[in-house]
Amino acid sequence: MKKYNNTLIIVLNWNHSSRTVEFIQNLRSVEKNCDILVIDNGSTVSEKEIIQDYITKLGGAIFCESDITIENTNIINDVFLLLLSKNYGYAKGNNFGLKLSNHLGYSYSLICNNDVLFKSSLINSLEEIMDSRLDVAALGPKVVGLDNKLQGPYSKQYYLFLSIVQLLYPIFLLPWKLIIIFRNFYYSLPRDRIHLVYRLMGCCMMLRNNALEKVDYFDENTFLYCEEMILAEKFKSFYLLTAYTNKIVVVHMHGLSTRDFDNQERLKIFLKSLSYYLVTYRGYSKISLFIIKQMYYVMNNFWLPISRKFKTLFINILRGF
Repeated sequence: MKKYNNTLIIVLNWNHSSRTVEFIQNLRSVEKNCDILVIDNGSTVSEKEIIQDYITKLGGAIFCESDITIENTNIINDVFLLLLSKNYGYAKGNNFGLKLSNHLGYSYSLICNNDVLFKSSLINSLEEIMDSRLDVAALGPKVVGLDNKLQGPYSKQYYLFLSIVQLLYPIFLLPWKLIIIFRNFYYSLPRDRIHLVYRLMGCCMMLRNNALEKVDYFDENTFLYCEEMILAEKFKSFYLLTAYTNKIVVVHMHGLSTRDFDNQERLKIFLKSLSYYLVTYRGYSKISLFIIKQMYYVMNNFWLPISRKFKTLFINILRGF
């Protein structure tokens, strides 16, 4: 068994192999010595060939799901590729890598989307914080979009109250924007070490492997969305913490990883995962779920389209002056 580093970087690939190649190139330009596991989540044959060719050029090892088991794996490369037989989604797909990482003796796993850009080295800084706080199971860097707007972290949300906000969106619009501005300001304040938060952005977070084993890794009952909230609840049940540092920054091209689904399909997948999370981990009733779902449909199919039209109209008016 080979392990030179304390952290294994895990990235899922599904039909965006060129993007994954760019991710690895960017990562290796800022992290001179790192171990990377690419998990292909059932991509098409042509997409698999792209990532296989690239990993081969790097001298990496390639394994198929059918011929790899946690018990007998012995990795001797710092870059390797695991080919899964189908798209298992975020939770189960990443669990293949997390369990392998733990088996290989890594202390930490850094989960990343392939649409993340690294501005500078971050692994040593994240490891230093994790080493100093053994009660922290998950740690995330500051995540900003291409527009430099903050993405996460998040406090615990109360979805029945959120339903009222969605129903009366025009009334709550200004207060909601002010809350977001305050949140962004608060999480940008300098701290010696960390902020304790409810949950992180799943696009980039460092996880403690022995804590993951304790909570039985990601819950595989979701395909996409809500994984970070579920993991936060699982950690909390073992008195383990989730934390955030704003001293390390990554850029997330939010949406690239889910753009293959149209808006209605994304909403359907999201609500299925949200329902599972709320019932299983938050104890919400069926009546509460019904109300919450209807308000999400109102928000996405009524208020947001109207809001976009007014925004476009306002921009056009300004351009006319």
